[in-house]
Amino acid sequence: MVQTKIKVLFGKHPLESRLRWTGITAKPREEDYYKGILPVMEEILKRERNPNIMRFARTHICAECQGKRLNEKALSVKLWDRDISEFSEMSIKQIHLFFNENEIE
Repeated sequence: MVQTKIKVLFGKHPLESRLRWTGITAKPREEDYYKGILPVMEEILKRERNPNIMRFARTHICAECQGKRLNEKALSVKLWDRDISEFSEMSIKQIHLFFNENEIE
């Protein structure tokens, strides 16, 4: 499959319309190859939570980590049958009580 690159102009307003504005130095719009809608949307979301893009976003829980956002290796380390995500959900007071109840011998 041959991939075709398409050059596109970036910017909201063409040069002709910006030349009519007062107090603005008009520069030509930037030109670059179109990366595709998903990479463009991801790039925008890195900068801001754009509501026009967020309406297409969906949240789902990862089947592997069950939403803990840690890889299998990190979740495999256990202390008294608890992984790091369970400890991170505890308050300092809960952790203090937990370790007082489960002293290391």
